[in-house]
Amino acid sequence: STSTSTSTWTDLRETKIQRTVLVGIGTNADPIDSVPAGSVVGIVGLDSMLTKSGTLLDRRALPNRNDVYPVKTMRFSVSPVVRVAVRPVQAAHLPKLVEGLQRLGKSDPLLEISRTDQDEMVVAGAGELHVETALHYLSTLFLPSSVSFVRADPVVGFLETPGRSTRFATTASIAAAASSPPPQQQQQQQLAPPTLAKSANKHNRLFVHVEPLSNDVVEALLEGRLRDAKTRAQMLRQQFGWSPDDARRVLSTGEIGSGAAEANMLIDR
Repeated sequence: STSTSTSTWTDLRETKIQRTVLVGIGTNADPIDSVPAGSVVGIVGLDSMLTKSGTLLDRRALPNRNDVYPVKTMRFSVSPVVRVAVRPVQAAHLPKLVEGLQRLGKSDPLLEISRTDQDEMVVAGAGELHVETALHYLSTLFLPSSVSFVRADPVVGFLETPGRSTRFATTASIAAAASSPPPQQQQQQQLAPPTLAKSANKHNRLFVHVEPLSNDVVEALLEGRLRDAKTRAQMLRQQFGWSPDDARRVLSTGEIGSGAAEANMLIDR
């Protein structure tokens, strides 16, 4: 069987199915050779291939892959913005806690599990109740009774987005620069200096302007249609009316799986 977790063929991996079991109402799981439509089954051997969701194919479908379409990853109207750090009571239980968190993350498509630079495990959910429920399942279902953990207070990250382009000065800054500009100058937008950022050693400088993307470009980014660098410039020109220069100068887009941050683009102007 073949698995892929994106809407393209770039994440195509192949593995062997160890066995398939039929999940019933009771506690028994019976091995089966075929699966009728509408059944709930468990497939053994996919843990290393799928983390959240994906599309399973038979190897015989690969030669005709143009006729097969991966199922798109489910999208949610909310994002995992509430973050709670957890750590084991005993340091020796850290591997078991990490394993339990990985299993917890697979059970909930919206939950995000990450590890900070300080080796701190973080559980992110859509709200305090969501995270609280997930941590309850972690302690009762995914961890041995001998492993306990402590949690930090919930933290909500501050996120913001530009409402207008920073390439042009605001009315207040224009008034501060000239107390009484001519009427025709008041109707023109004045260019504003870019924001300057320096590297730690002060040897590198980065000049940045920020401006909002149109809703159709944001939708295309979230759907993954602008991930392929070979076709991205053509799509931006033909479908979204971008200039050829800007379309060619896209350096990168938001990291896959980062939620709303996926709808970002870095352009070299």
